[in-house]
Amino acid sequence: MPQAVENIRALNFDLREIAEMAAATPNCIRADLGRINYPVDHRFQQMMQRQIKRETFDYAPTYGIPELIETLHAFDRPQLRRYHTPATLITSGGQAALYATFKTWLNPGDAILTDVAAYPPYGRIARLLDATLEQRHLRKIQSSDLPPKIKILLINHPNNPTGQIYPPSTLQHWATMARQNDWLVVEDAVYDRMYYDDTPPESMASFCPERTLIIQSASKNLALPGIRIGWIHGEESHIRQVAKVHRNMNSCPNTFFQNTLAIYLPQAEEYIRTLRREMKRRRDALHDVLVRQGWPVTPPEGAIYLWADIPGKVPSASFVQSMIREAGISAMPGSLFGDFEHKVRFCFGALTLKDIHLFEERLKSFVYV
Repeated sequence: MPQAVENIRALNFDLREIAEMAAATPNCIRADLGRINYPVDHRFQQMMQRQIKRETFDYAPTYGIPELIETLHAFDRPQLRRYHTPATLITSGGQAALYATFKTWLNPGDAILTDVAAYPPYGRIARLLDATLEQRHLRKIQSSDLPPKIKILLINHPNNPTGQIYPPSTLQHWATMARQNDWLVVEDAVYDRMYYDDTPPESMASFCPERTLIIQSASKNLALPGIRIGWIHGEESHIRQVAKVHRNMNSCPNTFFQNTLAIYLPQAEEYIRTLRREMKRRRDALHDVLVRQGWPVTPPEGAIYLWADIPGKVPSASFVQSMIREAGISAMPGSLFGDFEHKVRFCFGALTLKDIHLFEERLKSFVYV
C-alpha cells in the first residue's frame, strides 16, 4: 500500500471525536473545541445584509479580493511594515493556510519544529505530507540538539493550548537560529489580539521578516469561525509559492465573506477590544473556579484556554470521557497536544459566565479518582 494512503488511514479525528461525544450528551457544558461563544458584531451582520444585495458570487483572484487585501494591510500594519515586499494570500481559513504552507516547503522525510505543547492538526498535516512534527521545549533549544531534517520553525503564540506568549528576547534567539539553520518561520498568530495585559504579542516578523510567514484568520479574533476566511502575510516571493498550492486546493475562498470583511475590518477594533475584555473576565472566572476545586492552574497570558493539571494524575482521555458522561462537562485531553497524559484544556472562550457558574456546581459533585 502506498505510504500516503497508509498515512491517511492511520489518522483519526482526534479533537472532533471528543467534541462529537460532548455534542451527543444532553445539556453538556462545552469547553472542548476552540470556539468563542459571543455575539457576532451587529455591524458585521448589517454589512452582510447590504452586501448580499450586490454580491455577484464570482470567482476571486488568485491572491484574494484586492479590497480585502488592502484592508488587511492596514489591519495588520505593525507586522507588515517589517517586510521589504509585503504580500498577502487569502485562504480558506487558517487550517488551509497551514496546509498550503507546509505543502510548499516540505519534502517527504522533512520535519517541522514546534513547542512541546501543540495544536493537534500540526502533526496530522505533517503526517499527510509524509513529514514529522518535532515537539520540543522551544525556550531551551540549541541547534546542536536538533536533527538536520528540520525545514520549518512553527511558532504559535499566544499558544494553543497553554496560552503562553513568548517574550521578544526569545523571538530574537529563534530568529538567529532560523538564519543559522536556513529555516522558514511560520507564525500561527490566530490569537494575537487575545492577550490579557497591556502589551500585544510581538511578531517574529520583527526579527527575521525575510523568512517569516504570518498566518491569521477571522475565526478567533473576530469570533467568526464558520466563514472560513484566513490569510497569510509574508514576502511576495514566499507568498507566490504558497498561492500555487492553495489555488489547487480549492478555486478560491468564499467571495461573499471576503467582500464583507473588506468593508467591516476598518470598524472592527472596538468589537475586538470588547471581546478581549469579556475573554479576560471568563478566564479569571474559570481560573477561580478551578483553584477553589483544588486544580493546579496558572492564568494564561493570551488565547482562550486554561491548561490545567488533573488532580490525582488521572489519565486525560479517560478523565475527559468520564467528565462528559458523569458531570456533563467537556474539555480536551492533554494527551492530544503532546506528552501531557495528566493535563486537560478547557476552552473558556466557549463559556458564558452563567455556564461557568453551572460548571462549578457540576464539578463539585464529580468524583474523579
